[in-house]
Amino acid sequence: MNSEERISKNLLLLFSILVTGAYTFFSVLEWFSKKTIPGFWHRFVFGFCAFSWLIEGYWWLSILLAVFVLFDILAHRKLVVTISEKIITLPSIFKKEVEWNELNNLILKDELLTIDFKNNKLFQHIITNSEDEVDEKEFNDFCKSRLTIDY
Repeated sequence: MNSEERISKNLLLLFSILVTGAYTFFSVLEWFSKKTIPGFWHRFVFGFCAFSWLIEGYWWLSILLAVFVLFDILAHRKLVVTISEKIITLPSIFKKEVEWNELNNLILKDELLTIDFKNNKLFQHIITNSEDEVDEKEFNDFCKSRLTIDY
């Protein structure tokens, strides 16, 4: 307790306990008021606590908290399907690129995008909060024209 290094580690741990307490308080307040706080705070608190536990020597707890930060980032990212003339990009843990010759069909109907693969897999994605209004007939005609091209 007397060394400067140990005092700084204890202060860091104390500060991390205070940050976690404040986070818990605001989370309970958020739950009661039905208002949401920005998602950045979840990542900040878990990341800061992970750093504090790493400094304290509990690397396994630090890794666990860092995994929670990674899961939070993955859970809150925007899932965007990108369709171009050459390739289709699908959201997953890592973006998956699909070529047109791998598809049987691709249809947009009632804001539901359905992709039928030749290997009997089916991918469906709801289109919400689109920046531009998509004309379904024009989009489906474009997809049909891309699917009929021989590769």
